Amino acid sequence: MAGRVFDLSEVGRGLAVGDLDNDGGIDVVVSNNNGPLRVLINKESANAQPWLGLRLLAGKRDAYGAKVEIRRSGAPTLWRRVRADGSYLAANDPRVLVGLGGGSASRRRHAYTGPTGATSDLRRRLYANTRHWSGRRSRKQPK
Repeated sequence: MAGRVFDLSEVGRGLAVGDLDNDGGIDVVVSNNNGPLRVLINKESANAQPWLGLRLLAGKRDAYGAKVEIRRSGAPTLWRRVRADGSYLAANDPRVLVGLGGGSASRRRHAYTGPTGATSDLRRRLYANTRHWSGRRSRKQPK
């Protein structure tokens, strides 16, 4: 079910997407003209397929523009870009969120090309349903 918020008639001005509750599902925030901010939390992600979350850093900053190659066993390679753009006066979550389909873990090496064009391998095993920062599995976000 979509919910009652979609029955409302409002003038939206900005849309931002990201995983607000860190459960692997994309959540949505809508800013309205002369109206309240709407936060739509994806509650279906508990039943979702396995996912992988990446936050790539260039020094202490997000690696905007970096391209991520996700190699999956027995499935096509996926490509994603680190970005936060997307809507008027709004910024999206710069973390890369990837659905892995039916696989339970991503077992092969992955690579990313940073904003400068340098390519790096993430040589560690990346576990499904977990967030990783610059190739390290962690539950804490860097400061």
